[in-house]
Amino acid sequence: MNQKLRLLGYSLLFLTGCTSQVDYPSQLRIQINSFPESFSPIKTNEFDGIIFQFLSERDSTDKIVSNLAELSEKIPINDTISLFGFALKSSAKWVNGVPVTKEDVFFTLKLNKCRLRSGISSGSFHLDAIKAFYPDSANSRFFQLETHGNPEYSRSVAGDFLVMPEHIFDPQKVLRAYSLDEISTFNEENAPDDVKKYFEGFNGIAPFDSVYFKGSGPYQIESYYPDQSISLTLTETNEEKLPSKFQLANKINYVMITDPTAARFALQNNEVDVITQVPATEFVQLEAFNKTSNSLNLYQQAGFKFVFFGFNTRQPKFSSKDVRIALSHVIDVQGIIDAVRLGYAEPTVGPVHPVLSDLYNADISTYAYNPDQSRALLEKSGWNFNGNKWKNDAGETLDFELTYNGANPDYQKIALIVQSEAKKIGVQVNLAPEESGTLLKRLRSHQFEAVLYSFVGSPRAYDYSPLFHTASAAPGKMNFSGFGTDESDREIEKAILSTSREEMAIHLKKLQQILHEERPIVFLYFEQSLIATSKKFPRLNISYYRPGYDPVGFYQTH
Repeated sequence: MNQKLRLLGYSLLFLTGCTSQVDYPSQLRIQINSFPESFSPIKTNEFDGIIFQFLSERDSTDKIVSNLAELSEKIPINDTISLFGFALKSSAKWVNGVPVTKEDVFFTLKLNKCRLRSGISSGSFHLDAIKAFYPDSANSRFFQLETHGNPEYSRSVAGDFLVMPEHIFDPQKVLRAYSLDEISTFNEENAPDDVKKYFEGFNGIAPFDSVYFKGSGPYQIESYYPDQSISLTLTETNEEKLPSKFQLANKINYVMITDPTAARFALQNNEVDVITQVPATEFVQLEAFNKTSNSLNLYQQAGFKFVFFGFNTRQPKFSSKDVRIALSHVIDVQGIIDAVRLGYAEPTVGPVHPVLSDLYNADISTYAYNPDQSRALLEKSGWNFNGNKWKNDAGETLDFELTYNGANPDYQKIALIVQSEAKKIGVQVNLAPEESGTLLKRLRSHQFEAVLYSFVGSPRAYDYSPLFHTASAAPGKMNFSGFGTDESDREIEKAILSTSREEMAIHLKKLQQILHEERPIVFLYFEQSLIATSKKFPRLNISYYRPGYDPVGFYQTH
């Protein structure tokens, strides 16, 4: 999905007062939950806007704000095609003082749109809206991007990508030989040998290799200790990176603390300054601690990460929607929210957050917990219970394996609840916790039966083709369930191409209805974003975007 929260570090650094300078520690300490070997600025969004920067983005008020470039014009071609003109700022420079160029922007688009790229930006689906790049021969800093689809959506994503330096990441200019259209179609089967070789090298870049991670942002990597910490230091050219009113810390230290309780104690003991994605159980403990210490700021906000129980519909036993619906009735969604999230979650009927009331299909009821109905539906669909197991005429059993991220305590609890409830109707669920990287490989290669997983969306992410379109059900893509019909594909496509929000709402509501009726996945809830910071820092301006707050809010002192 597009629209990630920008400037995680900035949001902790904008500490100048409304009328006077704020005195605060020169070193900022941020707790992070995980630190896989692939954790690097080109494979994670933790450093968006800090090391590498965006062309432009939207803030929490829906206003487009410039980073490397000003959005200078919008030219509507017709109802679904627009041209967006950008002018690179004179201050847009790499850390070595070399200007950011149009060629860097064009290179980055190719890099992001090629399916051979691995990492978090692999298949940057929101960039599918960008169809063409037009440089201006008369102006070295001006170019246009042609977008197709919903104008509102296109305007949101036109500048929504981190710009990478071509002279560092493609010094041989391999990708210059190919058009944007060609790059977008390349895969393992049809890509030319030089492109395959290029991406093998790019994908193999070591985490935090100092040769590569020299961006346009105000911070650069000072030190990197795998599974321990990352230290960023302020560059000498920071005055050109942000308005002068922003006072920046000299250092940002990211400290890995995987255990949520240990992270809570670290904050309480002044060993870190910020923790995000706080589990509900730990948040309750922080609330109790703060009643006496009054040393923390605690925030909760609607988040756009939805958690679901998904079937691999390619499996014969899950190819029947009756079976999927039957098993959904042993999942007590509200009970899970109360037990696992302690109420800090919002039940949902689909991938659209209920807070988006005009797009959310409120006519659909959430899944009802009803084990008796589960049994009746299974019998109706040809399954027979022999007193021990459910079997069909082919001799298959309904027992299945449920895989999930074993490091996530919420998923572990949900898995145990599902296992217990399924057992009550005679279905054995075998739990298979996995490391996050291994789990993703299994999902992308379709080597699973059922899964507990989540996707992070956005208030402006209206393109659900990566998750539910049949074109995204191939190995390596994100439609893990394999579900899709002509009707659901059509509604997804019509929503993308809608020319008004009202028209888009019609198609998104229909898509939610189809997903509810077919039930390839059981939507559980949207997590609330739970955040805790030291009171050494001013108040936050809470945002819907991950990790849940707006960067400009952190320098407000009253």
